[in-house]
Amino acid sequence: MSGNTNTDILLAGAIAAFTVDLLVYPLDTLKTRIQSPDYTRLYTNAATKAINKPALFRGLYQGVGSVIIATLPSCTVQPATASTAPPNPTQP
Repeated sequence: MSGNTNTDILLAGAIAAFTVDLLVYPLDTLKTRIQSPDYTRLYTNAATKAINKPALFRGLYQGVGSVIIATLPSCTVQPATASTAPPNPTQP
């Protein structure tokens, strides 16, 4: 085991989860909007058939707080658990 303390590992897991949530959440929101059955009606201009970019990109981070609150505990504890588990003797 390396010289990392349990606190270091918990903090690293929390920072990693927070960073991933902030990076992936807006991409997932965009994907969901594009796949929506109402995409054409909500996010395109009917006259020009152009994408209404302000409407499409508005509120990308809306709701990210609840996602962070939900994922932070598990992503914090998992690395600490994995680092304290005994090594698998069957792995080379």
